[in-house]
Amino acid sequence: MSHLARPIISHPCTVCGEPTHNWCSRCQATWYCSTDHLNADWRRHRQTCVPFVAQQPLSPTASPIHFTPDASPQPASSATFSALFFPADEDRPRVVRVNCTPASPRSMSSAASNASSASGRSVTPPQQQAHALAIAATAARPCQWDADTKPWLQSANVGSVVLTHGLNGEPLRFPLHLFYVPDALAKGTPVNRSIYKLTNGLAPRKWSGNVIALKYSGTRRQAYSDCTTNDLPALVSYFLSFV
Repeated sequence: MSHLARPIISHPCTVCGEPTHNWCSRCQATWYCSTDHLNADWRRHRQTCVPFVAQQPLSPTASPIHFTPDASPQPASSATFSALFFPADEDRPRVVRVNCTPASPRSMSSAASNASSASGRSVTPPQQQAHALAIAATAARPCQWDADTKPWLQSANVGSVVLTHGLNGEPLRFPLHLFYVPDALAKGTPVNRSIYKLTNGLAPRKWSGNVIALKYSGTRRQAYSDCTTNDLPALVSYFLSFV
């Protein structure tokens, strides 16, 4: 196939949402339609902009938008991101800050085992597709950050799923990464009160212990961005479908 015949792979601009095939040349994880939008978003983006190190061929149609010398900081050794925390003993979720460090190859490869621990349940037919999508997304997690969720979950045994679809099965521009303790219920941990109240007690699965959710900065899921209460509807939808 000739170069001109290759399809252009477009992604939504992080700032305006317009389709673009230009990306940040430093992290290769965030897309912008212009240098102006990259500069406008830099104050936020610099918190997640980790230099891309994997040896992967670039799409011949992808055009990197390069940073000017004065906009390139030293690689971040850590970062904090806002997350939605669902306390087991409180009536409503709240926004907290989660510390993150650059992911090691070993921690990135452990995502599949987390997906395995999360998927060992049966689901009813109407719920199967959304649940399978979340499990598949978790197994393929390429995020460059390790989130330190242990202080919030109060457990070393942490499972996670990635929500790539929200209400009515609509794809999420910014997927959600949900962390929980898989064996909390078996250990007799009380049902999570904040989730119970959010779902009016209709969630098929009895979520136990603390739960916390981070948000990815884009569909490629290579970095995190700040999670807000605007992300609650997608999470509630998942709570109501996960068995």
